[in-house]
Amino acid sequence: MERRALALAAPLALGLLACNLDLPSEYRIEDLRVLDLQVEPPEVSVFEPSGTGTTALSFDPMNPPPIAHQPVRVRALVAHPDLAASFEYDWIRCKPGLDRVPCDGTLASALVPERTAEMSFTPIDVLFADVTGGTKLEDLAAALAEDPRDLLNGLYAYVNLQAGVGQASIAVDTQRIQATKRIVVFDPRVVALALEQARALDPSQIPMGAGLPTLCAGVSDAQLALLNGFLASREPNRTPRMLGVSVVITHLDGSITATITSAEGSVLDLEDTDLVTLEGLPTSSAAEPYGLIDANCLLQTFTERLAFSWFISAGGLSRQITTPEDTMTRYDLPRQSALAGSLVRTRVWVVLRDGRGGSSHGAIDFRIRRPPS
Repeated sequence: MERRALALAAPLALGLLACNLDLPSEYRIEDLRVLDLQVEPPEVSVFEPSGTGTTALSFDPMNPPPIAHQPVRVRALVAHPDLAASFEYDWIRCKPGLDRVPCDGTLASALVPERTAEMSFTPIDVLFADVTGGTKLEDLAAALAEDPRDLLNGLYAYVNLQAGVGQASIAVDTQRIQATKRIVVFDPRVVALALEQARALDPSQIPMGAGLPTLCAGVSDAQLALLNGFLASREPNRTPRMLGVSVVITHLDGSITATITSAEGSVLDLEDTDLVTLEGLPTSSAAEPYGLIDANCLLQTFTERLAFSWFISAGGLSRQITTPEDTMTRYDLPRQSALAGSLVRTRVWVVLRDGRGGSSHGAIDFRIRRPPS
C-alpha cells in the first residue's frame, strides 16, 4: 500500500511542479481570518467552592451547592490583508448547550447584544437556561460530551462567532466567517460522584463500549483515594500569558538591535535590508502541570507544551509554529514591494496556545523603509 501511494503521489507532485502552482502559505493573511478566540478563564466550575481537601468533594445531588455564576470574557483576533479594515462581530447562541456553528435555522440567536471584538457572558447560566427552557438534560449532556471520558476530564460549552468585513480597501473572497471556541466545564465534586457510582458497578456485567460506566467500574479503594486526592487539589486551567515578543534586528552594517514589544499594537521602524528574528516570550508560569484520568481510570500527569503561532500580512516566515524546542522564526521582509524612500506597513500577529483551550494573542506593526539608492 505504501509503495502504491508513493507511486501515485510522485506524478501528482511532478504535475504541480510542471504547472508552477503557487499554493498559499498558511501563515500569510490573504483573506478574512479568525486567528484566535481567547476565553478568560478557559475553564469554569458548575458550583461554588465548598472548602479544601477531600472533604470538599462531598456532593449531595438532592441538595447541591449554589451555582457558580462565573462570567467568561471572550476576545476575538480577526485578520485581513487590509491592515485598516474594520470588522463586524455577531456572538451567536446555538442550542442546546452553546453547540457549534453553524446553527440550524431558528436555533440561532444573539448571545449578547454587543457587536464588538470583546464580550462577556456566563456559560453556566446559558446552560441552565436551556434546561429550564425545555431542553432535555440528556440532550444537553450529549451536546456537551464528545467522548465518555469528558465527564472525567471536563465537558465543553461553546461560544460562537460570525465575523464579517465592515470596510476595507482590499477585496477578499470571504466576507463573513464563522468560528467556535470551547470552554471547559469541570467540577471535581461531580467527577468524584461519578467515580463512586462507577466503581460500584460489576465490570463483568457491563458490555464493553457501553460508555462511561465501563471506564471506572470496580476501581480499587487505593486508586479511588488517589483520584480523589487529585480532584481535591486540582487547579483550574489558567490563560497562558506573554511577556511580549523579542525582535532582534541585524542591520546591513552588522550591528544588532534587540527590543521587546508588548505585542499589543506596537510599531517598529525597519530598513528593508534588515534581518529580523522573532521570539515569543511566555511568562515563567505559563506552562502549567496538569492531570487527566484515562480510560483505565488511571491518573496521567503532564505539563502543558506551549506553542506560538505566527501570521503575517506580507513577506515570509522561516517557521509558522515556534515551541520550546524551536523558539525563533525569521521574518523575511517584503523588500521587493518598497519603492526607494517609501514606507511599507506590515503586521505580524502572534497567538500563544497551551494545548488545553487557553490562549492569548497580540500584533506588532512594522514600518519598512527602502532608503534611496
